[in-house]
Amino acid sequence: MNKIFYKLLAVIVSSLVIISFIFLYYRGYNTAESHTGEFMWSLVWNDEFNGLFIDKSKWTFDLGNGFYNDDEYVPGWGNNEKQYYTDSNCYVRFGSLHIKAKEETTKAEINGEKIPFDYTSTRIKTDGLFSKKYGRFEIRAKLPAGKGLWPAIWLLPQNSEYGSWAASGEIDIMEAKGSDFLKVYGTIHYGSEWPSNRFSGESYEFPFTDPPKDITQWHVYALEWEPGELRWYVDGNLYQTQNLWSSNDNPYPAPFDKEFYLLMNLAVGGTYDGDPDDSTKFPATMEIDYVRIYELTGRKYREPVKPDPSEYMDSRPANARPALSDGNEVYNNEFSMNKSGVKNISGLKGSSYWYFLHLEAFGGDGEISFENIESKKYAKIEIAEPGNQFYSVQLIQDVPVVKGHTYKASFKAKAADTRKIMVKISGDQTRDWRSYSPVTVIELTPELKTYSINFTMPEESDLNARYEFNVGLDKSTVWIGEITLTDISPR
Repeated sequence: MNKIFYKLLAVIVSSLVIISFIFLYYRGYNTAESHTGEFMWSLVWNDEFNGLFIDKSKWTFDLGNGFYNDDEYVPGWGNNEKQYYTDSNCYVRFGSLHIKAKEETTKAEINGEKIPFDYTSTRIKTDGLFSKKYGRFEIRAKLPAGKGLWPAIWLLPQNSEYGSWAASGEIDIMEAKGSDFLKVYGTIHYGSEWPSNRFSGESYEFPFTDPPKDITQWHVYALEWEPGELRWYVDGNLYQTQNLWSSNDNPYPAPFDKEFYLLMNLAVGGTYDGDPDDSTKFPATMEIDYVRIYELTGRKYREPVKPDPSEYMDSRPANARPALSDGNEVYNNEFSMNKSGVKNISGLKGSSYWYFLHLEAFGGDGEISFENIESKKYAKIEIAEPGNQFYSVQLIQDVPVVKGHTYKASFKAKAADTRKIMVKISGDQTRDWRSYSPVTVIELTPELKTYSINFTMPEESDLNARYEFNVGLDKSTVWIGEITLTDISPR
């Protein structure tokens, strides 16, 4: 009787194993064309995670909490992230890849000093093993929710031929804020080397359904990349197309005309979604069902055509603040106006339409006053604490900028001693702080000089864009005045 029972049990177990492999096969490979759009795309690389272990011929890992930029160590991966990446927070189980973030203390030696970290996680990548220029990148994933969790699927250049980040580009196929589990984001980073980089992108909000959909359920995230065009999809729904970018003085479509490799990670804390709080549950897991990468074979890749800004210029919105009679979008650039009901610097006469920030969270502190120079009034910014970022101390005015319009930003400035400041026109937090102009680092000297920045507004019109003068990182006093922003678009 016992022999019959065990033989029957063995047959059942064997049958279940065979059925499981058949299921994984058909789920993993037989449906490989189901997301490709009438066979326009042909599979060239994939991982279905159907084995028992991570395939080391396809994947490697980033380890630690930062990287070296030349000889300088950059902690927190440049984003103030709190996790320490290991190769042991990642495993294959039941046909999917699991990336797990844990709340646990580990110590690592950095620059000869033992540093404690409160979280561990994994960043897995195809760097040096597989990279591709153009194609369709498709990933089915399920993400964790919770304040301070930052799951991401993204691409970096294999060789950084146009220079260091972000001159050689970055493509974020999908990233999510764990505190806002109804949205995912697709973004490109480009322009010049940090801090003169730029980025642009859009978010996808899951539609209201019953039961509701969010990032904690399985979804297919895809990027279709052609010369001069990037398209983002969620579950087959196209939600943004990008065509306009730059890379220093390199010809378009640089930097997105070179091979990139794939990364997938689950970060904890940092500037993107802040740090975890008591509501965040650990361990948190990001699951990847499959990664599939395709070549376009149903037709030729499109020819890259750099967009002409005049083709997508919007008319100036009726509710935009009018420019002054001389065309200047900056109000009160002579620092002499006192008007109630508008922004001003508390306790400082003549500061209407301006505001001054010294951000304690970044160690910044300073004072502002006005001083006459060559019969003109200038803002004088004295730095008590320079902080750890340019934006630790800021002088700002909100100005309207219209999609597709070209602007010239100009001002005069000097410093007590030679030093650098950072100037840009950008969005606020509702626009994810994205830069509309090049982020321009300017070296000031004790000699008063004129500086200017030209840019075309690449985003939707922003009637409250920030004209920012970021003067942290250095204690040397700065004078800024005769500030203008003029629409120089071809008529």
